[in-house]
Amino acid sequence: TVMQDLQFHPVTEKLLHLDFLQIFDDKEVTMTIPVHLEGMSIGIRNGGVLSFRRRKIITRAIPGNLPDYIEINIEDLSGMRDAIAGTVLQFPQDQKLNWAKKQAYIGLGNLLASAARLRVDACPMEGFDNKQYDEILNLEAKNLTSAVIATIGYRSEDDSLQNAKKVRKSNEEFFNHL
Repeated sequence: TVMQDLQFHPVTEKLLHLDFLQIFDDKEVTMTIPVHLEGMSIGIRNGGVLSFRRRKIITRAIPGNLPDYIEINIEDLSGMRDAIAGTVLQFPQDQKLNWAKKQAYIGLGNLLASAARLRVDACPMEGFDNKQYDEILNLEAKNLTSAVIATIGYRSEDDSLQNAKKVRKSNEEFFNHL
């Protein structure tokens, strides 16, 4: 028997309902298995940030073959470093810069997702004069260049629209299915 679902009261947080799933040793079941990271990668030790999004995986197997969790050691991610060194680092400088600018959008996506979770206003922008930004921020001296910018923060208390409902489109309006 495996616990399948829990329901708690939204205010008191007392357990309201609990479902169990009967499993058989000879029949496959679909389960969600947590993923645990072990160790500290060199990137984190050097000040980087790990984006760990896949905290659970769904798998199907005979119950006796299912682990309690999956552990991934991130101490040595040299395979990733070697893959980048064998490709990106071999690019001519202009291609490296183009690749790096595209990678900035991964960071931007993380920023926007985090801001949304924290209920902080965020607005990404393109079409800015990156040469002026680079000059103002003295980025060239740091061997950096701007690719995308975003403003983030809370609205001023003086803003009469600060509590206005945000405009959100439905999936049907937002996506064009091909």
